[in-house]
Amino acid sequence: MEDVVCSLGEVVDLSVTGMRVFRKGRRVGRVGQVLSVVLKYGHFALPVDARIVRIERTGFLRYVYGLHFEEVNPQIQAKLASLAQVASRKLLISPN
Repeated sequence: MEDVVCSLGEVVDLSVTGMRVFRKGRRVGRVGQVLSVVLKYGHFALPVDARIVRIERTGFLRYVYGLHFEEVNPQIQAKLASLAQVASRKLLISPN
């Protein structure tokens, strides 16, 4: 099964309202800033704007971002709900 991925890094938690993303590499953005990110699953791509609400440094060039989705209309919300279901199943059966 493929993972739900984000242009910012590895999606570790996803809901209709936001997500947590693990990033390896240099820090991008600052708390309060809105980023345009793309969530991908297979051939499906969903661009969405997300406000950074938290950045936690977890190691050298490693960060966990807390992001809140901005201006989500009902169509985008339905797509996010579908992606969140896929992500939750993947996280539940992942051996890591």
